[in-house]
Amino acid sequence: MVVRWLGFFLLVIGRILEIVASTGVAALSAMIVGSSGLVNTNLASAVFRYSTTLNREAFAVLEHPFLNFDRLQGAIWQVWLMPAAIWVVPIAGIAIIGELFGLQRWAFYSIGTAAALCSVPGLVGFIPPTPGDVVLLFIGVACTGAIAGLVYWLITGRQAGLIVRSLKQ
Repeated sequence: MVVRWLGFFLLVIGRILEIVASTGVAALSAMIVGSSGLVNTNLASAVFRYSTTLNREAFAVLEHPFLNFDRLQGAIWQVWLMPAAIWVVPIAGIAIIGELFGLQRWAFYSIGTAAALCSVPGLVGFIPPTPGDVVLLFIGVACTGAIAGLVYWLITGRQAGLIVRSLKQ
């Protein structure tokens, strides 16, 4: 009995690590595709310009009060961490839903991640530089999300629900 629970515990820990790693790889692929201009050439420059205009005082908790690394911390937050968080959270949400419900179809991950990433520009208040770019922005973000969902499915989405299935046995 102890061996069975130990095996289950190791399965859960391994699965969590696999989900976190594959979410990171999927987010990295989304950032590469989204920022390279492969999907939409204006998307990369517009997102970069937006990330540099964020109010850094809202994130003052990240700063160390005794050291003066204002420029370095601001650059790290605005250029890397904020866009990374924008890409990771929707992918992680779809990954958690897929894992909880045992959804193993590639279409769920591609369409779900595309839809989740399409909601991000509205949630963070991103407005494209010109009004005509709204459609191109959503097409670009949806294609980027579909690629990220497919990457996640290729790595670990095909085994979704493994923990729930092992509990039923």
